[in-house]
Amino acid sequence: MSKMQLSDRVTREPFEIYEGPNTREMPKLVKDDRSPITMAQVMKNRLEGTWSPAVVQNWRNNYWDTGDGSVRYTDGSGVMIQDADYLLELNPKTRLTPNRAVALGDRKFEKGKVLFLPKDRIAQVNGVYLTADQAKDSPEWQFLAREKENSGLLGAYVDMVFQATGNDTNMALYFGNPEEENSGRLWCIVSIIHGSDASGYNYFGYNDGRLVGVASETLGAQKNVMPNLETRIRHPSEMVIEIAGQRRTYHLDTE
Repeated sequence: MSKMQLSDRVTREPFEIYEGPNTREMPKLVKDDRSPITMAQVMKNRLEGTWSPAVVQNWRNNYWDTGDGSVRYTDGSGVMIQDADYLLELNPKTRLTPNRAVALGDRKFEKGKVLFLPKDRIAQVNGVYLTADQAKDSPEWQFLAREKENSGLLGAYVDMVFQATGNDTNMALYFGNPEEENSGRLWCIVSIIHGSDASGYNYFGYNDGRLVGVASETLGAQKNVMPNLETRIRHPSEMVIEIAGQRRTYHLDTE
């Protein structure tokens, strides 16, 4: 006789942090029957108004690696991918490029949840800080926010980021450079206090990885659970992004 479900109560943490090299931590996340958090889910969690102030600040004041992918083709074009399969396949033996992206060989992504970006478009938006209106109208940010499924999410998120920073511009997008073979990275969303940039340039295999695994039973019922992140994040931390040979360090405080 199969075990009957008699309660809808969530019995494990809906969100679990996996810190360290993503090539080491992703297999643990998958084995735990979790999915890597998406950019849209982070945006939702940063807007959540029913959680304790400590929880909200942890979501807002830290960077988070996601399961959304950033691919550059050898010709300079690229794609943004929602729920990238190659990220779920990460492990310590994953073949990496010289710049520590996933080596994809001739692999192309033309179907499914993808946004194709010509070389000229990437050059136009790469590293450019946006006004609030530009961020709301950005096809790239609309894609990351999954605006078709989450109508109004991006607008509310942009308003919150700009109110929090007081800056005229925020939310730059950073893409990795093309290499000798097609290469894949993940999208990392930076803390709100540092403008909520989206980095698709981070190196795999370094200790600054910070994945969040979403429990399978949480998907589809996220609004009914409350993440416990008060004590799970190391203090302090930092993230280093290298862009065009220049290293940019984000110092992140969670208190």
